[in-house]
Amino acid sequence: MRFTLQAQIILLAMLDLFAGQLYVSGKVGDDCAFKSQCGEGECCMTDMFGETTTCQPLADLDEDCSMVSEGACPCVQPLRCMLADGLQGLHRCV
Repeated sequence: MRFTLQAQIILLAMLDLFAGQLYVSGKVGDDCAFKSQCGEGECCMTDMFGETTTCQPLADLDEDCSMVSEGACPCVQPLRCMLADGLQGLHRCV
């Protein structure tokens, strides 16, 4: 059976949701493939080399952040991840 790219993406998203209901590690540092495998207040972060993904805490006020969980996690709510003044490419939670 062949699936289109769109069907594959939808299927992976559904599997991610289903897996999240079956398994939540809740431990910072655990390996992960999806956000749903991490605990409350965590993201599935890819290290800066793109080699490993682990559960890490969401970024807090004035901490480095990323909207795509590469090298840093998104911010805790209601903080926003914004470009830091004078630092090219560096984002901080405000």
